[in-house]
Amino acid sequence: MRWPPRIGRYEVKRLLGSGSSAEVLLGEQALEDGTVLEVALKCVIAEQVSDRVARAILREEGRVLGLLAHPNIVALIEIIETPVLALALERLRGHTLAEAVAQRKTPLPLPTVLALGAQAAGALVAVHAAQDTEGPLELVHRDVSPENLFVTETGIVKLFDFNVAHSRGHVSAPVPGAMQGRIAYMAPEQARGEPVDGRADVFSLATVLWELVCGERLFWRGNTLATLRAVCDEPARRARDLSPAIPLALDALLAEALARDRATRPDARTFAARLRAIPL
Repeated sequence: MRWPPRIGRYEVKRLLGSGSSAEVLLGEQALEDGTVLEVALKCVIAEQVSDRVARAILREEGRVLGLLAHPNIVALIEIIETPVLALALERLRGHTLAEAVAQRKTPLPLPTVLALGAQAAGALVAVHAAQDTEGPLELVHRDVSPENLFVTETGIVKLFDFNVAHSRGHVSAPVPGAMQGRIAYMAPEQARGEPVDGRADVFSLATVLWELVCGERLFWRGNTLATLRAVCDEPARRARDLSPAIPLALDALLAEALARDRATRPDARTFAARLRAIPL
């Protein structure tokens, strides 16, 4: 087995998922009342367990999550140091938004999109307002995408995967100069490597919602380079040009959030409030 049979208090059962730098394992703890607590154990992938930067990034992700307590953000239970560094996170049941979209052949119903969007925007409000003992954390998620928005079986949205989040005193990327996040959902300033703030996350969420109501991807052009050029240079198409049934208020809000000039974009709190106010 690639992992020890136990990590902290938890018995390792199986692999739940993996990425380029981390793996998520199912952990179980038998409780005194006879029930079993399930957690998701996020660890640096086995081949990189001795990589100091990879471990520092995971530890920083745990620190950030420990400062965020919000129903639409995955909850940190504890940071485990031995026998391996791991984040014990709440066990989510459901599917990512990317998986939900892949299972459909038509756009999601408008009420569903508005409900999901308002919850995700609420999570961003908490992210951007996060503080530690030294003051505002200046936290930006930098990777808001369908892959990092989880929808539980009860319809609750959970924002997760903060490993590329940027904050005051953040940990550097594993590869200096590496582009962080999914290119097709990046704000133009992020794609150009410029400083970002919370309005970059609003742009990313607006890209996700645009795709949910239009039924196609906004900036993806078939390959990474063409997509990067589209993100950096092409203005976003109006949603109503593809789907005239989209409410005028939603079309206008998405257009504002997808503005190339971030100074004209709404912040997350305004974005969330306007989403909730759109009549069905």
